[in-house]
Amino acid sequence: MHTVPFDTSRAVCATTDPDLWYADTPAEQQEAADICRATCPLLRACAEYALTTRQQHGVWGGMTRSDRRPARQTLAHQTSLAA
Repeated sequence: MHTVPFDTSRAVCATTDPDLWYADTPAEQQEAADICRATCPLLRACAEYALTTRQQHGVWGGMTRSDRRPARQTLAHQTSLAA
């Protein structure tokens, strides 16, 4: 269980089977990401948390692990440009 800096009580993942968010197959991971993107009111906060804390497992902010890799690279690039 992760401790996040925002209230997750309204998050879609808080009210569904936790195994969905840590699925084994790419198809199941994509299903979780699609549900998250379509219905979760905490999408942005969750995605920012996952990227800044470098979450390695699970679906966070509508992104699978493979989705987060390029997003982290973009974030790092934007951060270096702002410095």
